[in-house]
Amino acid sequence: MLTKGRRSFFMIVSSSLNGKRRLFIPIPLFVVDVTIRSAADFIWFWEQLFGSFRLHSSYFYQLILLIQELRKYGRYRMIEIEIDNIKVLVDFY
Repeated sequence: MLTKGRRSFFMIVSSSLNGKRRLFIPIPLFVVDVTIRSAADFIWFWEQLFGSFRLHSSYFYQLILLIQELRKYGRYRMIEIEIDNIKVLVDFY
């Protein structure tokens, strides 16, 4: 699949009831990326100091790769769910 060359910076979760927007949550993806990287580094450090940990840092690095892949395609709508008069959207901008 060809990429547009522009990356997504926000994931916007919105919902509406009877056509009126009720909930609008912008999630900055660069903040999520930095937070997950920091958590992965902390868990790696913990594993080096004290041995095994329930969560392995490799899980976080896979999550980082997933977020980078989702950001790569620019602006798009990932999820659109409509049940009766309730609508939920997840967009990347």
